[in-house]
Amino acid sequence: MEEAAESPEEQTRATPRQQDVQSGPEFGSNAQDMGMGALLEQYEESQHTQLRRGELVEGTVVLVDRDEILVDIGGKMEAVIATSEIQNDRGEPSLNRGDHVSAVVIVPENAEGRPVISISRARAEIGWRDLQTKKDNEEIVEGEVVDHNKGGLIVSVDGVRGFVPL
Repeated sequence: MEEAAESPEEQTRATPRQQDVQSGPEFGSNAQDMGMGALLEQYEESQHTQLRRGELVEGTVVLVDRDEILVDIGGKMEAVIATSEIQNDRGEPSLNRGDHVSAVVIVPENAEGRPVISISRARAEIGWRDLQTKKDNEEIVEGEVVDHNKGGLIVSVDGVRGFVPL
């Protein structure tokens, strides 16, 4: 049995899915008049999120070299960590490609358009949040004395430095 051929009207009608692609809500009704490059640029801008100084982000290390480390933090963004921040005893970066990191945004956008992030500040931020939770739960914490002065002791608890008066 042969199927009947579609009429010219049926051939030119767009399916609902084709209509969505051509004029979806994120592109507006003039999407048919825009070129592919312009559509892609508009889409990427709609997906871009603005980072704020002090914001905690997570990502995956994608590049490690002498001067900087690049971390994919999602949203088609790669953030920069200075290698001097995370060097081992031999002066080599202590991160490897593929490592997962948590970091705090120091500069939302540098001269190259990339965010600058800090792992050490993230450790302190996470430690501070943990200490606040322990305080709220009235838990006892232990710290290490790292220094002293005439007024008391400087201690480190969960990566957070504090003062204990004497």
